[in-house]
This record gives sequence, C-alpha cells and structure tokens, in this order.
Amino acid sequence: MDSRFIHSIHSSRYDYKTENESSSGDEERSSKYSFVSALCMSGGEGDNSYSTNSLLQRRALAKAKPVLVKNIKELMMGLSFPKYIKVADLGCSSGQNTFFAMSEIINTTNVLCQKWNQNPPEIDCCLNDLPNNDFNTTFKFIHSFKEKNLTCKAPYFVSGVPGSFYSRLFPRKSLHLVHSSYGLHWLSKVPEGLEKNKMSVYITASSPLSAYKAYLKQFQRDFTTFLKLRSEEMVSNGRMVLTFIGRNNMDNPLHRDCCHFWTLLSKSLHDLVVEGLVSASKVDSFYMPFYDPSKEEVKEIVGIEGSFEIKDLEAHEYDLGHCNQDGSKRSKSGKNEANYIRAVSEPLLVAHFGNAIISRLFNKFAHHVSQHAGCRNKTTIVDEKETLVLTNELNNKILAIHCKSKDDDLGDHYLAVGQSQEYKFRDNLWHTTLFWCHMGQGPDYKIQQVFEAYRSTWTKYVGYTYWIGREDGIYFRQDPHGLPLVKRYDWNLTAY
Repeated sequence: MDSRFIHSIHSSRYDYKTENESSSGDEERSSKYSFVSALCMSGGEGDNSYSTNSLLQRRALAKAKPVLVKNIKELMMGLSFPKYIKVADLGCSSGQNTFFAMSEIINTTNVLCQKWNQNPPEIDCCLNDLPNNDFNTTFKFIHSFKEKNLTCKAPYFVSGVPGSFYSRLFPRKSLHLVHSSYGLHWLSKVPEGLEKNKMSVYITASSPLSAYKAYLKQFQRDFTTFLKLRSEEMVSNGRMVLTFIGRNNMDNPLHRDCCHFWTLLSKSLHDLVVEGLVSASKVDSFYMPFYDPSKEEVKEIVGIEGSFEIKDLEAHEYDLGHCNQDGSKRSKSGKNEANYIRAVSEPLLVAHFGNAIISRLFNKFAHHVSQHAGCRNKTTIVDEKETLVLTNELNNKILAIHCKSKDDDLGDHYLAVGQSQEYKFRDNLWHTTLFWCHMGQGPDYKIQQVFEAYRSTWTKYVGYTYWIGREDGIYFRQDPHGLPLVKRYDWNLTAY
C-alpha cells in the first residue's frame, strides 16, 4: 500500500473498553499465549535461517520497487528537495533484504538530485524490528551495502531501532518515508475467542465464523494503531509504502485452500499428535498471531482511521513453492516451502512446543506439500504469470522460433509477418527461471540467432518480455507501456 500523509489529529474508534479493562484482558492473553513474545524470524545464516530462506520476500521487494521509486521522487519534489530526510524500514528482519530497499531509496534520491541539479540530502536510514530480532546478522551486510553505494553522492547513516511498530518509535514529525515489507500481517497478540478453533493454528475452511471475526478484529485494532502512531511520527506530505500478505477471496472469509501454509502446518502438528509426540491440548492452545486481510478490509481501516490517503493499492500473486508434476521436483519444492515456513515460525513454535519436534514437524510439512495433489495447481500465494512475446516484423518472410528452458521445451513455431507468439509461465521459487530462444529467417532459416530471452532476475519491469524480429536485427523491451525498443542482436549464419 502506498499512502500519503494528510493530518495528525486522531482518536481511537475501535475499542470501547475502558483502559483498565483492556489492559487486564491483554495481560491475561499475554500470559496464556506467552509464546508470542518470541516472535521474530530465525536468526543467523544457517540452512534454516531467515537470511537463507527469504527469497520470496526479496521478490516481493522487487515487485514493489516501481511504487517505492515513484513515491521517493514525489516525496523529494513535493518537499522541494530537502537537505535531510529520515526513512524507516519497519520490520527489517534478519539478513540483507532491508538493504535492498534502502539502496533503492538512496540511489533514486541521488539520481533525481543529479537530474534536477540539486544537492542530495543527508539520509538517515533507520532499521526497525522487535528486540528479539537478530540485528547482528543484518548489520554484517552493511559492508556490502556501502560498497554497492560507493558512487552515491548522498551521505547516509544507518542505525538500528528495536521495538514494536505497534508502539511509538520516533519523535513527532521526524519521518519522511516509511517502508515496511512482509511485516504488517503479523499481529501484536493472539486474538481473543479462538477456543473453538480446534487443532488449527489459523483460520481454515472448517473454522467457526467466530475465528475469522476474532482475527479481523485484532487486525483492525493493530493496523489502526500502526496508522495512528505513524501519523504522529511523520512530517506532513510524508509517504508510506507497505507490503504484506493478503487474500483475494471475499465471498467466504473462512476460505484458505488446502495448501495454505498454516493449514499444512496444522496437518503436520496433527500428525505428531497421532504419533504421540505432541498432546492435542498443546496444539489446541497454539495460534498464529497472523492475519491476511483483503484489499477491502485494508481500505476500510485506512478510511476510518483517517490519517492517510491511499494513492495506489496493488495486488500481486506469489508462489510459495508450488509443485511440478515430476516427483523429484515436488519433493524439492516441498522442502523449500518447509524451509521458508520454518524460517518465519520456528521461534514461536520452539517457545510453545520445545525444540525436539521441530525437524520432524517440518519433514512432515515438506511431505504434505510434495504429496498433496492440490499443491501442484493452487496455493494461497500463487505467482502471477510472466508472458514472453515473440513477434515477426520482417519484410514478407516467415520467422521461425523455438524457445526452451532447462525444464520446458516450448516447441517450434512459424510466424507470418505481423504475427506474435505468447508463452505464459510462472517463475520458480528459487528465482532461477531462464528461457533461451532461437529465431530464424530467410532460405532454410539459416539467417538466425540464439539468445537469452528471459531470466528471473530481470526485475525492473514485471509481466511482459517482448522480442521482435526485424530485418536489421532482434529488438527487445520489457514493458508494455511505451518504453522504446532496444536492438539487442544482429542476425548471423551460425548453425543452430
């Protein structure tokens, strides 16, 4: 969500309990669900760490990059190129992802100032997360972050700010830009009234409607608090760019498909109950402090709270690790998804169940992903399709094309003048999808070229990649909305 600051005068409209009653209830829940105090991502740089298993979050950063860049430019222009800006990454977590966002902020600011012949501002970069967060691993990456920004003329300073973003973190009217990616779906506490939601760590299709209402109410409270506090900390006309996990289904608020990650975790815990490794009562007393709101719920909360205006609200779909038909690939995908979920949930699980069951639990999780037929076709977070388009703009000649990746051969196609061929596919979880294409023309198609047509790391523009065969060579662009074509290759007579 990309929001613009409007004013900083608000009141709490969501809680009609007295302060003493509310505090008493919160303390009781904190004692009952004490594991919530352990909330953080798995630290270090080992195989099970968040730093090692946060590629999905990195891809989310890439998806949000155009929105972030646009808001930085509008912020700088709207504030008439200030001499100093303070930016905060809330929920920075452990590892290097936070520095991708900060690098984008610094570089965009620097380029914009050069373009308009302005002196770049000093940039105060504040990295925030809960006190349990492994800040040490995060700051190990600061050297490579500085090396990446050696040519940047904008002076910048990096600091850590431990604390919950559901509390005040900064002085009044001090922040210019707030960024938060994959943090706001985590709640401040487990909601009240989940006792009837048996053997499920989150909402499922079989949950009572009261479970949905409880989670929604807690998200409304938390997100309203977040907005209110940020409005106090931000300057007028400041910006926020927020990215978090949501859901598309509105018809049935209980719907979470069979491959939703928390549904699979519930199944895996149930397996351990059957094996006698965990008691049913222990599972019944564990709930994820998490909520995946719909766009409509987010817009309603922002509107009621009143401090911010939504400029853009975009929905992107992701694949947490959908399985392919090949058995070995399903197994690998299951393991990768298990590693991802383990990295974000292990501290909570250890705090409640102990460390002894964790490896077996996620072996069960990986097995469910790899064996569940539905996981091959649908997950709650499904990657949007990429589209590769090849077009014939030759003079009265057929264009022969053939594209393939390591796993998929898309076959031979022959395009008449003006004709295009589209291929739709999904990037794999590991961000390593690579397609090569061959184009041939002329007698026996001997005038030809083989080239790299798509790579996952081409993240500047997302969605469409175009290759156009013309008489003088092969042209490229990766944005359907007006960027000029760029000639990438000449034709040659190399045998294919």
